[in-house]
Amino acid sequence: MVQGGGSGGLGANTLPVVSGPVTRRGIFLALLVLVGGCGDDGAETAAPRPATRAAPAAPPTPEGFARFEDHGIGFDHPAGMEVETEVEGAVASAAATRADGLRFIVFTSPDVVSPEEAMALQRNNVAVAAVQRGERIVEDNQSPSRTLAGAEREGRRFVFETPDGPMHAELFAFVAGEQTVTVVMQFPDELAGREALLDRFGRSLRVAER
Repeated sequence: MVQGGGSGGLGANTLPVVSGPVTRRGIFLALLVLVGGCGDDGAETAAPRPATRAAPAAPPTPEGFARFEDHGIGFDHPAGMEVETEVEGAVASAAATRADGLRFIVFTSPDVVSPEEAMALQRNNVAVAAVQRGERIVEDNQSPSRTLAGAEREGRRFVFETPDGPMHAELFAFVAGEQTVTVVMQFPDELAGREALLDRFGRSLRVAER
């Protein structure tokens, strides 16, 4: 279910917030609302998705990693991660997940959704999900910089206090061609070699411009 509203000054109150834990599906549905689609139970039909082109070539995938390529999205991830995709109307997503909490999620949507809207949407949903899980955001004022899709991008980092220890979520949004790219990187505080993993994902990320 998608609800209107915001929380705690973390984003514009007009942006959709999805009830339930923050997931790839939740942000996906919220993006559909912003581009004019209604999701699962809406009466309208989402805007058609432009023809998919191949993403630009990426550096060779190193040993111990696998390459995901589909729906105009491509990235390297540690071998063995489960990758889930979804496409509806003009919105597409791909999420690589591992049992220890490591997640890489990429969304593409028409640039009628600005990077600022996409970032606020993520921040709203992250905050709501943390409250619903009984978790506490202990830091939300960090601005990480990472190489994503061939350029330096400024993002936002949250740190959650969870029963299993601190969990980090880094959020980014930027324009590529005529679409907005939204990226979520989630990782546990004690993840071994985390900077190398995050850097590999970011530098290998490629999105087909439309």
